[in-house]
Amino acid sequence: MRCRDDECAAAGGCCCRQAHAHHLAFTQKNLAGVTSRERERAGFDFAVAEECQVYSECRAYTSIYGRHVIEIEYDDNGIRAFGRACNLRGDAISVVFRDRQLRRPSHRQYEYAAC
Repeated sequence: MRCRDDECAAAGGCCCRQAHAHHLAFTQKNLAGVTSRERERAGFDFAVAEECQVYSECRAYTSIYGRHVIEIEYDDNGIRAFGRACNLRGDAISVVFRDRQLRRPSHRQYEYAAC
């Protein structure tokens, strides 16, 4: 369910103020449509963008957050999306490749890479 923009900004702002009061950063996650005004109003420090390469949404995040984006691509979409993301943005933002189940390194299906 998507909340109205003013509701999101108000709720995000409340959470951000609490985080900032404890010297913590606060993130916006997986909502590519956030505007600069909404980001400023809420006080988000950075964005986590899951599968933005797969869904062609990465520019929506980087245009608002600049270098303050963590992109996560998952193994069940294949390694190509991660490789493309690294080629396009790996020198500007953090790009991570993970298994969707977030397995431990000792698990045989553990996947992790970063660029």
